[in-house]
Amino acid sequence: MKWIGLVLPVMLLCSSPSFAALRTNEVAPAFSLPDLDGKAVVLRDVLKGGRRASGGVVLSFFATWCGPCRKELPILNSMAGELQAQGVAVVIVDLKEDAAVIRRFVEDLKLDGLTVLMDGDGKTAAKYQVRFLPMTFCVGADGRIKDMIYGEVRSSNEFRTCAEKLLP
Repeated sequence: MKWIGLVLPVMLLCSSPSFAALRTNEVAPAFSLPDLDGKAVVLRDVLKGGRRASGGVVLSFFATWCGPCRKELPILNSMAGELQAQGVAVVIVDLKEDAAVIRRFVEDLKLDGLTVLMDGDGKTAAKYQVRFLPMTFCVGADGRIKDMIYGEVRSSNEFRTCAEKLLP
């Protein structure tokens, strides 16, 4: 009986409702974040086609110190053209780092196909309930979350499967 008192809290913490950031079909939290040039990018505008897309957005949270992020972002970058041709924007959001550090990271990895945003205070990541990095959301043109990917993406097919849920 004593072990139930120990196991039950762990099970509750790891269960889907407490572990999941948000649920599919929920409205994605709105945000306005600066890009590396300091220009504000608003989620609503990205979803309406204001920045290269109208079919939704693949939104990935990362940090330069995150090893799995360093591995997956080149995969996402290599797919950016394909996704954008299908009307899907590709946006990555750095968590709480300086623009110069992010810019150097983006240049080192040659991430030239992605829109890079800065969440300097972490408030947007908190809205998305990001608990670890990387974390990716596929948000439809209707503003609803269609899919989420927890942790490192190891192949383009994982991003493609997520993005396909954004297409009509």
